[in-house]
Amino acid sequence: MTALDIRAYGDESDSPRHFALTCVFAPFGTWELFGDDWSQLLQREPYLTDAEGYREFHAHDCVQGVGKFSGLDDGYRQRLYREFAEVIQRHHLSAAAMVIDMEAWPTFAEILKPLGPTFAKPWPFALAQLLPLVVRLCPPGERIAFLFDDQQEFKVKAYEGFHALKCSQNPVTSAFRSQLGRIAFDDSRKYPALQAADLLGYEVRLRMRIERVPRQSWARTREQMARIALGYFGRAVADRWAAVAATAAEGGKHWTQMSQEQLTEIASGLPPLEGSEFGDAPPLDAFVTHVSDIPTAERE
Repeated sequence: MTALDIRAYGDESDSPRHFALTCVFAPFGTWELFGDDWSQLLQREPYLTDAEGYREFHAHDCVQGVGKFSGLDDGYRQRLYREFAEVIQRHHLSAAAMVIDMEAWPTFAEILKPLGPTFAKPWPFALAQLLPLVVRLCPPGERIAFLFDDQQEFKVKAYEGFHALKCSQNPVTSAFRSQLGRIAFDDSRKYPALQAADLLGYEVRLRMRIERVPRQSWARTREQMARIALGYFGRAVADRWAAVAATAAEGGKHWTQMSQEQLTEIASGLPPLEGSEFGDAPPLDAFVTHVSDIPTAERE
């Protein structure tokens, strides 16, 4: 592959309880074929055309029957949603998502204070966790270009987090910085891949409702994606991070001065996390770049 041949497209999704950042990625050639199939579906649905002539699929609006989908038969909307989801499945894209339980966020924010105000916010923090996970799931050494929807607040937060990571001298972030290409923003109406990120983000948001049985569409997507990995930052992980930071301090060091290996060694001496608070997602350990081993079912 040539430099920046991996293209990654991201979208955020939130609720009062959870914040999620989802990214879908694949080689450039895959996106060309994907875009053709997605655009064919869009062209079949003329009511999706806006005043400027663009057509865009919004997963939430389709499922809830609002916006341009208002008045459409429920069965038709369900079939349409399934057809767009099947385009994602058929092209075997890869995806990663980071989910934060906002009830546990104050603990994370307190631990992250030494990194400065940028990372003590949910969006840049989630980005700092998501990027290395995407890197891990891509070919070694391959640089990755990221594109997000062009929303002003979204853009400012993304630039903050992305460039802070690229410029950071913290040893924890050094392992993956070289694979971060560039970050850009554009109108999701012009990019089927951004619309796909929106659909997957919607699926992740529904999956966050851990009391629910996973949707069939989620199960099919997991089976057909090339790779899919999720991470969840809940209360158990927050307490574990606090314990790692406290143990480091007892040894006379601040955790920001320690390498990933040192932090992982401290974490290995703590009682293991019992599974995950978020269904399919592995629990996250240590700091910033470390994600516990992704189960085979999540990787393949």
